[in-house]
Amino acid sequence: DDAIVEALFDPTFPSLLAPPAMPAFALFSAHPSYNQWEGKLKAVLRPRATAVFEQGWRDGPLLEAIAAFKWDCFEGAAAEWLREGFDPDGRLVAERRWTEEVLQPWQVSAQHFLAEYRQWQGAGRSTSYAVPRLMACLPTVDPTVPTAFAECLRCLREVDASHQWPDTSSYRQEVIVPQITKTKGGHGRPEGKCREA
Repeated sequence: DDAIVEALFDPTFPSLLAPPAMPAFALFSAHPSYNQWEGKLKAVLRPRATAVFEQGWRDGPLLEAIAAFKWDCFEGAAAEWLREGFDPDGRLVAERRWTEEVLQPWQVSAQHFLAEYRQWQGAGRSTSYAVPRLMACLPTVDPTVPTAFAECLRCLREVDASHQWPDTSSYRQEVIVPQITKTKGGHGRPEGKCREA
C-alpha cells in the first residue's frame, strides 16, 4: 500500500514505526557525507575525485584502494547471503528466513500502523480517538531491563491512557523539558512543570 510511505514520513503524525531490521552483514556505509566539516576544514573528507579543495582524500591511488575495498564489502555481503545455500524451491535460505522472521512480522505491525494513521486522518489529524498504542501490560517488558526503564514505560502508558499527552511536538516539549524560572539573584534554575491538559 503506497499510503504507508506517506504515513511513515508525515511529520505531524505522532506515532512511529521502526523499520525492519536488516541483516548486519548486508549493511555498510557506502557514501558518508561530511559537507559541513569539509567546508570548515577546507579539505576533502569523503574520498572522491574533486577540485573543490586541494587537501584531503582525492588522489588516484587512494580512490582506487577505496573502490577495491568497497567491492570487497559487496562480495562479503553476497557470500553471507549464499553461505547457507538454497532451499529445495531454489530460494536463498538466508533470504527466506529473514523474510519469514523479520519482514512478515513487520508487515503486520505496518498494517496496524497504517490503520492508525488512517483513523488519525479521519479524526481530523487528532489523537482524540482511542487507540491503545502503549497500553500493553507491563509483563511484556523484558525482565532484564533496568528498573528505571520499566518505570518510565509505565508512566508513559499511564499518560497515554489518560489522553493528556499533547498532539504536537511543541506542546510535548513543554511537558518533557523543565521550565527555567528566575530566582531573586537573577540565576535560572530548572523547575519541573507539566502543562495542564
